[in-house]
Formats: sequence, C-alpha cells, structure tokens
Amino acid sequence: MTVQDVGLLPLLAGLCPMHAVLDAQGHLVQAGPTFAKLFGAHPLRGVRFLDLIELRRPHQAADMAGLLACAGARLRLRLRAAPQTALKGVLLAMPGGGAVVNLSFGISVVEAVRDFGLTGADFAATDLTTEMLYLIEAKSAAMEASRKLNLRLQGARIAAEEQAFSDVLTGLRNRRALDHVLDRLMQSEQDFALLHLDLDFFKQVNDTLGHAAGDHVLQEVARRLQAEVRADDLIARVGGDEFVILLLGMTEAAPVAA
Repeated sequence: MTVQDVGLLPLLAGLCPMHAVLDAQGHLVQAGPTFAKLFGAHPLRGVRFLDLIELRRPHQAADMAGLLACAGARLRLRLRAAPQTALKGVLLAMPGGGAVVNLSFGISVVEAVRDFGLTGADFAATDLTTEMLYLIEAKSAAMEASRKLNLRLQGARIAAEEQAFSDVLTGLRNRRALDHVLDRLMQSEQDFALLHLDLDFFKQVNDTLGHAAGDHVLQEVARRLQAEVRADDLIARVGGDEFVILLLGMTEAAPVAA
C-alpha cells in the first residue's frame, strides 16, 4: 500500500497538516491544509516542491534525487517567497520513488502565526506548538498587564510627588519644593537670585471679607506673579501671604529690582 492510496491521504491531512506528498519527479501530489495555507489560493498540485521550498541543511538539493539523499535526516528549510519563513522537516521515501515530507515551524512559529493567520486548528491535536502558543499568549497578556500596572503606579507616583511639592490653593511650588531646588542649585553652584514678598494688609482682608476673599486674593497674586517671571524661574508660596521668587542666572541687583 502506498501513500497515494485513498485511505491514507485523509489520515495524513488530519495527523500531519504540514505534510507534502511528492511524486517520483518531486512534484506535489497532495499538500496538507496548513502547508497549503502558506501559499494562499495558489493551486499546489503538480507544482515542483523545490520551487516552493529551499533545502538549506544538511545540504542543498536541486532535484528529487537530492531530496531523497536526505531521507530520514533532520532538514532545515525555508520558503522561497517572502517572508521566507524557516521550517524544520523530515523526508521519508516511498515505494515508487515518491516521498512524504512532514514540516513544522520550530522557533519561527510565532512569526508564522502572525504572517499566515494561523490558529490552533491549523496544528495537529498532538502538536505541542499549541501549548507553546498558549504560553506565549499568556506571557504577553501578563506582560501587558504588568506594563499597564507600572504606568498606573508611575502616574500615581508622579501625582503624589506633584502634590507633595505644590501649594494646593495657588498651584505654585511650596516651601518643600523651594528647599529642594535651592539645595540642587547650591550643589551645582549655579547663579540665582531670591525675592521674598509678602502682602500688606492681607490680615484685614481675611478679617473683614472672610477667608474665601483672602483665598481669592492669594490666587490672583499667584496668577500675576506667574505672568511676570520667565519660564525657568520659580515662584513658591512659603507662608500664609509670603512668596519667594527664585530667578535663575541673575546676580545683579538692578535687573532683579526692575
């Protein structure tokens, strides 16, 4: 009984979906469903196997005799057409000069699944590739979940740091932020100037108009100060009605006073 017998061809398709049955001249008699899927709608029956697949190891082959010389050996092959997917395989000679080649993707299976739209149904039920794909998918899902968690944690940390260094009422930097910046500037020996400001009669505003009015005054002062300084300068609210302006790169009294 040969592989061309009617009863064996369907069995091969189910057990080895990446198989190829070759006649004595090296032309395709039958292609497994997954093997055929690599070539889209192109009809494969009668096509020369070596026109589709390049044998790379254990040696190159130009004809069926060269293929049969590799019978039983571990084959390294690849598709001739892009994306030139790498394949593994084994060839068994059949009576009458034909052969059966059983192929697999090996480590290139992830790329093959992506490039050819393969699913679990394209692999034999006993093929461990399916389990490997599940593990890869689970790993990818875990890594994506970890990435999202890290982004949320990073966002929470940035928000916490921002809150720790900001004055809630005015949105300016607070005393803690000012101390941090001053320490950094002194360590790097950068030039800077400081202006210390407070508001006259602020207590009277709170006493006569209420704290809501006082808060509005502080917010308006903060807005006006921000409009007057450079982008690299820093304004901090360091007390109830006290502000400090840090002017980077300025040491001359006249420009600072202006």
